Amino acid sequence: MFLEKLDGTWQEIDSWTLPASSRNVFRIGSRGGYLVYDQEIDATGFDGAIGVNWDNIEQHALSVPSGHVFNTSDSVRTLNAGTTMTLSYTCGVSATVLVLGIFVDELDTRPATAPTYNSAAMTDSGQGVVNETNGDKVELWYLLNPDVGSAHDITLDVTAGQYVTLIAASFSADTSNFDTSSSVADTVANPSLAITTTGNGCVIVNVLCENLVNAPTEGQTLVVGVDSAKSYYSMQYFLQEAAGSKTMTWTADGGKKALINISIDSD
Repeated sequence: MFLEKLDGTWQEIDSWTLPASSRNVFRIGSRGGYLVYDQEIDATGFDGAIGVNWDNIEQHALSVPSGHVFNTSDSVRTLNAGTTMTLSYTCGVSATVLVLGIFVDELDTRPATAPTYNSAAMTDSGQGVVNETNGDKVELWYLLNPDVGSAHDITLDVTAGQYVTLIAASFSADTSNFDTSSSVADTVANPSLAITTTGNGCVIVNVLCENLVNAPTEGQTLVVGVDSAKSYYSMQYFLQEAAGSKTMTWTADGGKKALINISIDSD
């Protein structure tokens, strides 16, 4: 979707294709993760065919990314006495997506129900529960357009007597939409997980449960890492301007691991 100013009046258009005849036009929108605009300099420059005469169009790409930016994060680890767990969390004031990693210790399981934020149900990444071999479990959930401006509870069902770790992060963009996800469980050192995004301006969030302390690589940013004394639970993110393949990587030992990626675009 773009904005077009035609003869002094702004309107929305669905395509960047040039008009079929001469007119005074100025267009602005987002293409490939950048704010761009086209302006017709010579109103006599069109020859009646759509999109063929570019000589009289001045095109500019301004270095103003229209993708996601990081807002806030928080985490908690609890031995739950009851069957409900909460984390009081404040999204950034402009947040358009909230992402939640859930880590369950060892052979424990939790009820297969969705967490909520201020009573709004979150959506699973599409990967469900990813298990280490006979070990910890990780889930990744998201909520588009969460309530912002004050603290609200993230709430989820758990099993009494169970250790659960939560890592939450919020991001903002002009708009946020689910793009795609991926997951893997293995035992290799320095684990990685690829994802191929289809939308522009993505934030790619990766969660990892692993035996020892680990660190992101390849320009990725650590949100938080939680040491349980038995395992290490982490979340990282990467801001990707244009759609394509990205491999999320960690520096870690060769123990049991479970990883999930999710990408949220801003198209």
